[in-house]
Amino acid sequence: MNFMFLICVLIAYVIVNFTKMTSGKKKINSEWEQVDAQLKRKFDLTQNLVEIFYECFAQDKTNILEDVIAAQNNFFRAQNPQQLIDVNLQMDKALKKLFVETENYTSLKESSELKSLKKKFEKIQAQISEYIADFQNNMTESAWRQIENKIRQKFSLIPNLNATVEKYISSEKIILDNINQIRDDYFHAQTPEEKMQITKQMSIELKRLFNSAKNYPKLQANFAFTNFEQKISKIEDKIGYLSQNYNEAVKKYNESTLIYPNNFLSKPFGFRKIKYFNTDELQRSTNLKVEF
Repeated sequence: MNFMFLICVLIAYVIVNFTKMTSGKKKINSEWEQVDAQLKRKFDLTQNLVEIFYECFAQDKTNILEDVIAAQNNFFRAQNPQQLIDVNLQMDKALKKLFVETENYTSLKESSELKSLKKKFEKIQAQISEYIADFQNNMTESAWRQIENKIRQKFSLIPNLNATVEKYISSEKIILDNINQIRDDYFHAQTPEEKMQITKQMSIELKRLFNSAKNYPKLQANFAFTNFEQKISKIEDKIGYLSQNYNEAVKKYNESTLIYPNNFLSKPFGFRKIKYFNTDELQRSTNLKVEF
């Protein structure tokens, strides 16, 4: 009789603990749903961030290259020596403005390609000035041809200049493409573990992007960008709070799977150890204030 009683007690104990583990797992799922909802909000917002950056890229490229492109267009319309000399002067002014503008962009300022092009332009312009002085003294066809050839040589470098500026202004395109891909991966992920790993990847890419944002002066005056930063900050604060509740539920559940007799029941019934959501690993974008 006592033996049967002990068996019944043991069965009841197992059932109680089985129910407790099941309840703990449901609690974890419930807490994760709240974390997941905030992460989805954050990932949705990254699409706005990508659009803001692309808009700023377009504006910056236009501001830097606008006068150069205008001079280049006039070069193709030049029909006589005086017009060619005038358009060369226009390009010279445009290039000086461009090189001043690029001082605001660290990547461009330090570009070896741009430095090399600048030296070439300066050398060619010095030669053009010398040939123009000679032409004004002699007014010969040969002297004019020297000027024309050098001006054409100068303008032949403009496509390289355009490509260099565009390359460095759009150097963050790889990061933006990564953010788009990571966002898509998150919405296709099936498990919390997959989403945690993807969230970490997104935080790393956001850190890279915010670090590079200081190279783009137009972002300073962009309300959408500063507004995005504020929204992300609030969401990440909420994620931090909700993840504490999630991790507390995980802790209780994991501990319950280790006690006797649960440690014998956990694996056969699928009660495996669940990973914590380690927010300390996430390099939060809002911890990386952009200094203008």
